[in-house]
Amino acid sequence: MPSAAITHSINSVLWGKTAINIDGISIGDPGAHQQQAIAAVQPGERLPAPAETGIVLRHGTPVLGFAFMGSGLHQKTFQSLINYLHFGMTVEQAVNKPDFFLPAFDPADGSAIANFATGEYDHAVLDAAGVPWQEVDSEAARFGGEGVWVAIERDPETGVLSAASHNRTNSAAVAY
Repeated sequence: MPSAAITHSINSVLWGKTAINIDGISIGDPGAHQQQAIAAVQPGERLPAPAETGIVLRHGTPVLGFAFMGSGLHQKTFQSLINYLHFGMTVEQAVNKPDFFLPAFDPADGSAIANFATGEYDHAVLDAAGVPWQEVDSEAARFGGEGVWVAIERDPETGVLSAASHNRTNSAAVAY
């Protein structure tokens, strides 16, 4: 059974605002925010592509195709795959669980500050973790280091497809 997982690669800080579009071709702004990665690449080599895509197989059969993007893509990858693989959630359940985001850093001393979506975690639990934390409103989540997950699962018994996508912005997922 053919399977694919894809994501776009515009790689811009703000989709639609910091890229140049010429005759329908989008030219992102990674040169503005990935100077260190660009400097490490030799002429003619490909730039690193931080977005993640994957396919999960069970007994050799594809059951999940996924793609992640956004500044907190590694955090959202971890959360979503643990929810799906370990806790047995559907893609819809996994995407709608509370997020934690890319950490912020205190400019005074460089220490990490954990970022969480406002109101999604009990403050007593966050305090008990023993690390500095802050909440990020959903309007500012993009700047709080959110990751975006889009996934399609196929029930290996019935063949029924289910799709889910990021639950805060204009993301969409379809399965057919």
